[in-house]
Amino acid sequence: MRFPFAVVLLAALGFNTAQAEIFTCTVDGRQTFSQVPCGDAVTEVKPRIWKPTPVDIERQKSANQSVVNATLQMQYVRELTRLRNAIRDAGIAIDELIEARDERLQWLQYERSRANNNLAGAVWENSIVSDMNGVRADYGSRIQEMSDYRNMLIRKLEMLESQKPPVQDASNLGQGSIAR
Repeated sequence: MRFPFAVVLLAALGFNTAQAEIFTCTVDGRQTFSQVPCGDAVTEVKPRIWKPTPVDIERQKSANQSVVNATLQMQYVRELTRLRNAIRDAGIAIDELIEARDERLQWLQYERSRANNNLAGAVWENSIVSDMNGVRADYGSRIQEMSDYRNMLIRKLEMLESQKPPVQDASNLGQGSIAR
């Protein structure tokens, strides 16, 4: 981010890398401009180069600081928003996992209730109970993993919100130091 501000600062200070001579002369009654002398009645034009005053330089520094601070503030707000959205999405994912788990368990419970009261039914019921335990374990670990992720995002958000938004000091402009 330092490079564009250095370019602006150099431009504001009036550093020109190339200047050409400009000549003016009258050809057929018309005034023309050229980079080379164009006749006997030639006049060299000396362009006025603007040299910034210390006040101009301070104004530019202040404007640059405002742009830098606005950019830092936007980045801060963007990160807050990203974290809040990620927390919301993780909460939705947890709710969807719970709903899917409950639907699967409800279906297995229905299947279990259809087991006959005989040896084959008992074997089938044991198989369904085993499936139910597997569903609970699988969904339980996925829900826990998503909850841990959501809690980590919440901690990051709380830490970011507890900090002051970043601001750059004008005296350090162009040197890349940022104060928080």
